[in-house]
Amino acid sequence: MEIKRVTIVGLGLIGGSLGRAMVKLGYDVTAVDQDQAALDKGVALGAACRGTRDLADGITNAQLIFLAVPVGSAVDILRQMTDFLPPDIIVTDVGSVKSEIVHLAEELVDGQVNFVGGHPMAGTEHSGIDGADPLLFVNAYYVLTPGAKCSGSAVEVVADIVRKLGAFPVIMDALIHDRAVATLSHLPHLLAVALAQTAGTLELKQPGSIKLAAGSFRDGTRVVASSPVMWQDICVANQPMILEALQTFRHTLAELERAVVAKDGAAIANAFIAAGKVKQTSTHKFGEEIAELAVSIPDAPGALGQLAQALGCAGINIVGIEILHSREGLPGSVVLSFQDKDTADAASTVINSLHIPVQAR
Repeated sequence: MEIKRVTIVGLGLIGGSLGRAMVKLGYDVTAVDQDQAALDKGVALGAACRGTRDLADGITNAQLIFLAVPVGSAVDILRQMTDFLPPDIIVTDVGSVKSEIVHLAEELVDGQVNFVGGHPMAGTEHSGIDGADPLLFVNAYYVLTPGAKCSGSAVEVVADIVRKLGAFPVIMDALIHDRAVATLSHLPHLLAVALAQTAGTLELKQPGSIKLAAGSFRDGTRVVASSPVMWQDICVANQPMILEALQTFRHTLAELERAVVAKDGAAIANAFIAAGKVKQTSTHKFGEEIAELAVSIPDAPGALGQLAQALGCAGINIVGIEILHSREGLPGSVVLSFQDKDTADAASTVINSLHIPVQAR
């Protein structure tokens, strides 16, 4: 089935980014949103060919529908859509909680409509159409959680579009997905909120302390700027799995606290060593391992750009960049990720030719 006409319901960060990417790919994109200003800006930014506030009108001629609305709204909109969805249409969503909507979709559409749960593992601390980026999904995992009644051909249609967006489709059971993201995404956001609030308490006791915040604090709290409405929906929708993750974290934190109370330096060091090994596995892809280089880029205007240009001229693609902070005791100032060891080796040769210190990480 060749997809040409796509409707995106919701022009926030994810919906707007999807729209901008798909319009560039040549799809005929209709946007549906209740905010007329968002629709107007979306059309102006190239995130849609046209916009409408009428849901029924917006999906009339669609072959594929993306529900790009907050988790708390997706279920209600899916209910509204069921009365006028044509048979065999494909519907997918982008929410970070999958079990509830996948099960509801199977009940509502009863096999007449193919619903493919979706979750692009991409985003920023920004929200709204102003943050829309057509490259948001490049090199990101995009989880697909089809229900039991969804056809294999429909899953492949969505997976093919995901690949065109530059992302990596990963098919997964909805429940397994929800447990994984509770620990790997939802818990870190809650921890960032708790960390920021703890720093706020310190600032009240010792005004001016927050000015000492360095890289680790900034990195640890970056995501607190995310949409509060979106996160309240996520925490409610994935409550059981988040509570499970919090319980595990609380136990681990208690172990660290006991080590600090006992001044048990060996236990503290071992905890860091174990954590480092876990962190290293987070760079592994499904079926392959990302290779990383720690690079000591000179502190000069344009230095990073010159390095990236040299690698680009050599036909070497960087799949990830992590900025390190000099006071964190790690080698290099940036970590560059590459798709495999051979590519990293080639990149190391180019970087050495520029007389820039580099080492495998």
